[in-house]
This record gives sequence, C-alpha cells and structure tokens, in this order.
Amino acid sequence: MASEYIMTDGTGTPDGISITCPDERSGDETTAKIRDRGNLPLLISDNLLAELSEHEMLEGWHELNRLNLAELSAIYRQAATNLTQAFDAGLETADLNSLVADAAVVFLLSLKQYGLSNPRDIRPCTVVPTGELRTAEVQAAA
Repeated sequence: MASEYIMTDGTGTPDGISITCPDERSGDETTAKIRDRGNLPLLISDNLLAELSEHEMLEGWHELNRLNLAELSAIYRQAATNLTQAFDAGLETADLNSLVADAAVVFLLSLKQYGLSNPRDIRPCTVVPTGELRTAEVQAAA
C-alpha cells in the first residue's frame, strides 16, 4: 500500500508500536516534501518514515468502505499482529513493504473507527494499535 519509506534514527517507542501522521509544521524536511507531493507521511514507531500516496490512500479507504465490521476487525487484527511480529523480530529482518502496508491499514482503520469519514481530512495524529479495532487509540495532535 505504501510507496516509499526511509529508516530514521529514532529509538522506537518503548511502550509499544505507534503510527503517527506528523504535523506539517514539525520542521522535518522529508515530511514537508512528502506533503508537498500531496502524499501522507506516516512515522512508524519513530523508526520508519513511510510515504502513502494520495492514490493509495483513497484506494485503500474505498476498499475498506466495502467491508462489514467483522471483516474490518479481522483485517485490523491481522495487520496489528503482523506489525507486532515484525517489531519483535527486528526491523532489519522485516519485509518493509509489508510492514508499511500493515501500518497503513491499522492507521486508516483506526481513523475510520474514530469517526473520520474522508481520508483527505486526516490531520496530525498518532494511532496506538491494540489487538482489537474497537479499542485502538487515536491521539489527535494538539
């Protein structure tokens, strides 16, 4: 689902995995360039900065809208499990394309569950995945 990614020098999130859409005013040049291209930056546990193209984001959102809650919950659980396993095994051995795709799924589903109706309205926030979609935590940026 995600088109490009770069490793960052972050140390990770000690309390678990997080997926952040950074604020455009963060001062980070790479994030600014991603936004300038009309794409969505996703920072995965301070270790991996991914770029989700607008096309991929909208396509994924429309696919998710076709599914019922049971299907969405199953997809979320699998993606969250995949993320946990990838981080437990270490990013150096992870399939980064799959990891970023799973992070994008968890991020979009969490925002959908939180009440977002249009992915173009995504604002800076952090998603902390849990084992179940209904308990995923979304923290809006101040």
